[in-house]
Amino acid sequence: MELISRAAMIANKKTRATIESHTTFEKRKTIVIIRSAERVDRVFPEWLRENFTDAEEYIPNDLNLPSFVLKRPNGIDGYKDDPPITEMGTRISHLVGRSLRMFRVSPFDKVLVSPALRCIQTASAIVRRFKSDVSLCVEPGLFDWMRWYDILPKFLSPAYLKDAGYPIELSYTPHTDEGTLHRLAGRESIRSFYHRVQKTVEFITKGTKPERILLICHATTMDAAVKTFRKGWVENLSEAHMAHMGTTYPYASVITLVLNNKKWSFVHDAIPPLSYVGASTRINTTIINGTLKC
Repeated sequence: MELISRAAMIANKKTRATIESHTTFEKRKTIVIIRSAERVDRVFPEWLRENFTDAEEYIPNDLNLPSFVLKRPNGIDGYKDDPPITEMGTRISHLVGRSLRMFRVSPFDKVLVSPALRCIQTASAIVRRFKSDVSLCVEPGLFDWMRWYDILPKFLSPAYLKDAGYPIELSYTPHTDEGTLHRLAGRESIRSFYHRVQKTVEFITKGTKPERILLICHATTMDAAVKTFRKGWVENLSEAHMAHMGTTYPYASVITLVLNNKKWSFVHDAIPPLSYVGASTRINTTIINGTLKC
């Protein structure tokens, strides 16, 4: 795994474009991939039963539950496979967004987001710290491995999210439509999933002009994107590997790559990880190294 330390790049006088930290990204095509923040149903498995009345009135009983939730067109059933993020998830997303701005990784030319509500909310919280107008392009091709879903979750539409206050770009035409995901529900193979993500990220990142692109997605999607950029092994991946992706790419973890001499290279700690009791956003590079060809 090739890592480019920002400090080392700045010290390298032969690379004039990296003498100052902010030019590390200005002169190169840059991809930042972030996993969605902590999801409510992982912390509160019974939240739909315990925090909604029979009339579907939402009553939070813990400070880490969101203070309010959107009323979904199909009722609270829509939250079963499409949960929101926790209050801690929102706060951590704010910190990630602030760090991207402080370390001059932002602004971004494009922000693409999985249609899952947890990704929409994570992205929205992140970009609000950029102090610049930026819209979210909803890309179904970035959604999770469909083998885990018997049916496609009923995502909130871009227009509905826009009306709810999220900065959605309604003019964006996605590479992969929801109909494709619907046909893959419960049956998408690992190879098919990695191929889907590969084609999606290749579409998003085509061209060589210097630009910065932010992707907000899932642990599985992060791995598939990394393997696309770094020519990683897919052949030996099993369902057990897929089930443990969340430990390799923790909530709100960040991976940054730059196009360096026609090859994608990692930028080590483009922003610092966030650590707190029992958890960290630092990715498990040892596991990632084991599946990369270059």
